[in-house]
Amino acid sequence: MAYKWMLFLLLACNCGAQIPVASWRFRTAADLREETVSAARLRHKIVSKAVAAFTRALKFAQSGAWETGARELEKAVAIDPGFSEAHGNLGVYYFKLGRLEQAAREFRCAIEIDPAASLDHSNLAVVMLMLQHPAEAEAEAETAIGLDGANFKAHYVLGLVLTRRGETREEGAEHLSYAARDLPSARLELASLFRAEGDERRANLEMDRYRLAIAPPRK
Repeated sequence: MAYKWMLFLLLACNCGAQIPVASWRFRTAADLREETVSAARLRHKIVSKAVAAFTRALKFAQSGAWETGARELEKAVAIDPGFSEAHGNLGVYYFKLGRLEQAAREFRCAIEIDPAASLDHSNLAVVMLMLQHPAEAEAEAETAIGLDGANFKAHYVLGLVLTRRGETREEGAEHLSYAARDLPSARLELASLFRAEGDERRANLEMDRYRLAIAPPRK
């Protein structure tokens, strides 16, 4: 579904520059059926009325009605406080509304219910980065990667944090390189990093790769 992937601007830690688009994801109704079932999910039977509110919220997301969608998800978690996916999606909706502290709270609720959900850890990592808490962002990103090594967004966040420390810059570049497989904006970070190091050849190579990645498909 087209609304499955949302775009947002990441704010780089310890600087005022905005990092161009990375991928923001929340769960769809299909995800409730298809994603790997954790032990926490097996223990909890989701209340049908909560699922109905969850589904209505997804429809509002299609039209960008985040406030109305958030109210539906608030109903869902009130009906079923153990509905981790609803908490996680509510965090995304709050994020879209600029309510970052509330978003962090909902991601933490989702994680408390299901600590094995890599998606919620990476979403929390993004919010912590934007709230200028890089140490917490780093910890959540590392946890997300430990749970799912292919979590590109977590690699992206971890790369942003590590490249801003001289002693971990090389390690951070490796995470950004991995993230760039799915998130072209990581190429911009790499280009900036290499240019700052005086390596124009590698910087230009990353810019070329970025342009190629975002180029519209040929008809």
